[in-house]
Amino acid sequence: MRRAFICSVFLLAGIFSLRAAETAPEGGNGNNPILTPEEQAWLASHPHIRLGYDPSWPPFSYRGANGEIHGIDADVLALIAQRLGVHFELVTANTWSEVYAKALAREVDVLGGTASTPERQPFFRFSSTYLSFPVAIITRTDAPFLWSAQDLVGHKVAAPRDYAPTLDLQREYPGFQLQLTDTVEEAMKLVSRGQAEAVVTNLANASFIIKTRGLTNLKIAGMMPRTSTCGLPSGRTGRSSSAFSTKASPHSRRPTCRRSTTVGSASTTPGWCAGTWCGSSSPGSRPLARSPSS
Repeated sequence: MRRAFICSVFLLAGIFSLRAAETAPEGGNGNNPILTPEEQAWLASHPHIRLGYDPSWPPFSYRGANGEIHGIDADVLALIAQRLGVHFELVTANTWSEVYAKALAREVDVLGGTASTPERQPFFRFSSTYLSFPVAIITRTDAPFLWSAQDLVGHKVAAPRDYAPTLDLQREYPGFQLQLTDTVEEAMKLVSRGQAEAVVTNLANASFIIKTRGLTNLKIAGMMPRTSTCGLPSGRTGRSSSAFSTKASPHSRRPTCRRSTTVGSASTTPGWCAGTWCGSSSPGSRPLARSPSS
């Protein structure tokens, strides 16, 4: 019941927090999510929520020197924590695969920004999408352009294990030659060194890694026929959260970061959705502190 209720709260808070700047929800003031007395009572008695996050997925989330979370997810979750009056106990591991395994084992209550995929949907309830990015094919600058997914046939593709674009490739193109890695950065470095021919990831992720890691011999060689999305998943246990899903259904524009993800140039679009993170080499988010128990 704990996890199902957390999902219902995040279905509300995750959407209202991010959309308040665009338009106030009907019946609300634009600053706080509309919670029922039951939800408010539950939050008052459960102020600590275990949050699992990817330690190596910039600019969305990455681990600081003292175990704190940095990135877009840190900003989003800090806003949610402020508006709900809760504290996140951070739980991470060495890789996203290990963090995801913790979520499956119910060692965390909610995951940071995570895409909903057919492989994940049986195990988690997802909030509505709050961010969306194009997914690109990245190659070396001296390689030919690959205009579609079919152009990857016959090429060695470096793919971070258990990431949404990799799950998509494994499901939709089972004949692809994939070289699995633990992180997107590892996959991109394989391409940079000529040990793989391409990597598939979202534009914000590619832009950040290319710029901050100096991988200037990489380029956007093509686009995939889908976008990369972020939502807040919690486990499918306990009572149904369908009523809360209805309350949190989209009723305003969803923010995107497409305009600020040009590889090799810093963004000038204001706000954390663009100027601070996507394509910037000088991120400055406020981190969420690490839990002593994580």
